[in-house]
Amino acid sequence: MGRDLVREAVKKISDSRKADLYLINSQIDTALYKEVFGVVTKREYKDNKIAFLILSTPGGDPSAAFKIARLFQRTYQSFVLLVPDICKSAGTLLGIGADEIILGPAGELGPLDIQVGKEGEILGWRSGLDIQHGIDRISHYTFTMFERFMLSVTAGGGGNVGFQAASKIACDLVRPFLEKTSEQISPLSLGETMRAMAIGEEYGKRLDTKFRNLKNQDAFNQLLAGYPYHGFVIDLEEAKNLFKRVTMVDAELGKLLSLLDEVCHFPIRNADGRPDRLACLLNKVSEKGDTVERSTKGKPNDEIKHSQAKGGGRAEAEEPDIFKEAGGKRAEEIKGNGGK
Repeated sequence: MGRDLVREAVKKISDSRKADLYLINSQIDTALYKEVFGVVTKREYKDNKIAFLILSTPGGDPSAAFKIARLFQRTYQSFVLLVPDICKSAGTLLGIGADEIILGPAGELGPLDIQVGKEGEILGWRSGLDIQHGIDRISHYTFTMFERFMLSVTAGGGGNVGFQAASKIACDLVRPFLEKTSEQISPLSLGETMRAMAIGEEYGKRLDTKFRNLKNQDAFNQLLAGYPYHGFVIDLEEAKNLFKRVTMVDAELGKLLSLLDEVCHFPIRNADGRPDRLACLLNKVSEKGDTVERSTKGKPNDEIKHSQAKGGGRAEAEEPDIFKEAGGKRAEEIKGNGGK
């Protein structure tokens, strides 16, 4: 059975590396932090000094990511991030706080540019770098126009037009373009975007002080503003340019990821096919066999938020079968064929 193989793999890794193994598959938000806090602080055995966090996430709230990373830093002597699938945006920010990053064959990190809502759109998002890139392009184009006009006037004057006169003519030609373009930029929006961009930078600085896995300031700047768009793939080769300790998953950990299969890949879905979330301590598998410790009842994100909004507070701890988290027919296949 797949669960027996998972139980054996987790126990072997935990015993040999003196480690606790966690699995998170979810968007990062405050509710997730509360779940993870409950799982970490309520674990029964506290002798292990190393935490392995298997994390699949599209990103989310940088403040929640910061708090989760800080939680692992304070609780364990070493904190290793294991990335089987996507670990984007706030997930990468969380990873800056890790002692080491291990990527699976499909693992990828992402840039840290903050996402801000598009004005007038309910579901629209854009990178916080868009305004800065736009201003940079305007500045470059304006100077190019000025230079071209000035040189053309000077050359066309046959030596009779001096530099000062040519510069004034070029300024008069460029000014309407610059004025019209500047009218489209809101100082308030620009200030809000720049302040939002500073969030990831300030959290990243603080998280890196523990294990100092970032190579240097240039590597950090690359994560913050060096990639052309938010979904840019940072694979193993690219990550080696950014972090000191980043490797491909070894055979032992790779076997565990293979056994866990779909519960490692975002998004997971419940039996109804709706998106679900998972935050658990895998060591419980080796102790209780069929279950793992988890601080929600397997509710979809919207149901969790709804129950908390009604005053339900943190969900009561429950220990569901992780093999049900994959959902549907594929979950039954995992049970039946040992995760192959």
